[in-house]
Amino acid sequence: MKKIYLCFIVIVLTMSDLVAQSKNVRWGMGVFGGINRSRPELSTSNVQSFPDHYGLLLGLDLNLRLNKRSSFHLQLSYTSIDKVNANRSYRDIPSLGVSTIKIPLLYRYRFLNTKIAPFLEVGVGYNQATKGYYRIHTYPICDPGPCQVDPNFEFNYDLSTKSAVSAIAGIGANVTLGKISIPITVRYEHYGNDLLFSARFFGSGPQLQFENISLLTGINF
Repeated sequence: MKKIYLCFIVIVLTMSDLVAQSKNVRWGMGVFGGINRSRPELSTSNVQSFPDHYGLLLGLDLNLRLNKRSSFHLQLSYTSIDKVNANRSYRDIPSLGVSTIKIPLLYRYRFLNTKIAPFLEVGVGYNQATKGYYRIHTYPICDPGPCQVDPNFEFNYDLSTKSAVSAIAGIGANVTLGKISIPITVRYEHYGNDLLFSARFFGSGPQLQFENISLLTGINF
């Protein structure tokens, strides 16, 4: 966690230094979107893996071009997973849902100064969950089979810690068409700290860890 915060400080300081030195600084804006694959894992008495969830990731891009090859990108985006069910045991069906506002700060370097330029990006992200739940539906056992579902056998956990910092890396290509550019990016993100759940009535709940892989494109002006 401390390493991620240190990387964030280094990026900000580097950005300030490069802006001060560069004569070709130019601000720009853009929009982007794509498919985000989330891999959530819950830590309780053991690690509980959920199936990968595919959802939309949509956002805005505020970028600062330092020179013909380097740029910084501050992005604001939103993504959500809802009702992802873990593998059902004989009695329990765990389900999970989290909606998140994501704010990554990225440094992007293009290897070629051409109309189609491959690039590498690295950075850190701040992730704020706007809502989230972890729910366990428990089916009491009757003879000879399960009983009718009773809402009293549903256990609910709400998010108590809703923010996390993440490390980000990606590769892609930037296509320049006149005064606009179209980045196509494959991005990997790993949370540096867990989101925490608490039981609604008693005790502490599980810890939630995320890994994300996104395929993104957009338009920058």
